[in-house]
Amino acid sequence: MIGATTHAVDRMVADVERIWIPDYVPEVGTGEVRFQLRKQSISPAIVRTSRKLRLLNKLRPPGEINVDKEVFFDVRTDDYFNWSHQVNFYLSLALAARKWLGEDLLIVLPTGMPRITFELYELFGFTTLVTDGPVTGRQCSWSVPHWEVVAYGRKILVPEQFSFQPFDTPRKVFIARRGLRSISNEHEVQATLPGYTKVYTEDLSAAEQFALFQNATHIVSVHGAALAPMQYRSRSEPPLRLIEISPVGHMTRWFGVMCHQIGGRYIQVRGRLKPEYISHLYRSDPYFTHTNDSFEVDPRSLEVALNTIDQLTCP
Repeated sequence: MIGATTHAVDRMVADVERIWIPDYVPEVGTGEVRFQLRKQSISPAIVRTSRKLRLLNKLRPPGEINVDKEVFFDVRTDDYFNWSHQVNFYLSLALAARKWLGEDLLIVLPTGMPRITFELYELFGFTTLVTDGPVTGRQCSWSVPHWEVVAYGRKILVPEQFSFQPFDTPRKVFIARRGLRSISNEHEVQATLPGYTKVYTEDLSAAEQFALFQNATHIVSVHGAALAPMQYRSRSEPPLRLIEISPVGHMTRWFGVMCHQIGGRYIQVRGRLKPEYISHLYRSDPYFTHTNDSFEVDPRSLEVALNTIDQLTCP
């Protein structure tokens, strides 16, 4: 990880922080996910996190749906939309379950999901059912909390290669963000990235997003769900160089783990500290108060990361 230029490194001459994260490779690809087929199962109606949707479902309770002719896979554990959760949790589980079962699965989704959710499952050959009500029939379930599957991800759940629709996408990509967790000095960051094409992945279809990660050789990206399709990049492609830019208040190893699983090279660049962060620094527990703040990036730290990433050894 490369931190911003700071006098914390040397009080006389400020320099970027070079932070070596403890090796987490032994944690990757361990464990087990088991699937079970229940021939007569009832998956109950879900309780929505949205107060409005809870009220609507109470006023108009959704009816029970029987899907005896198909095996259903209920991914309504999270009832809100997050692109990374769908791609890296549920899709990877569904692909492994379909291979284990040897037949097609019907993906059960909550109401109100965006169009790109359906594009995603259609891209991988799944059909979908949308309901907040109970579903009965043959159900395929999994054995671990869905958020644990990133560590197993590509290595265990979806080891096969995938071919995606051909799209003409750039080889060097800067994935920016709007709104939460956006870079407030983005113009300085772009000036540090000559030859990189800036994209907002929410402007792309599901197929285009997967093609983007299949075709790219270098990606600089703000931390976020836009990185999710990286998990499906073919290992036959040249090693991906990924620099993930992250605000100080956000901590996760997910995309570093994924980059390792596809044989890529990875460096994280951490944004600049703000005065209101200081009180959190000496606590023993992680903090998430400022996890979605807009933040500044030190162009110098990004330059160091760009110059260093090609020197890294691929896993």
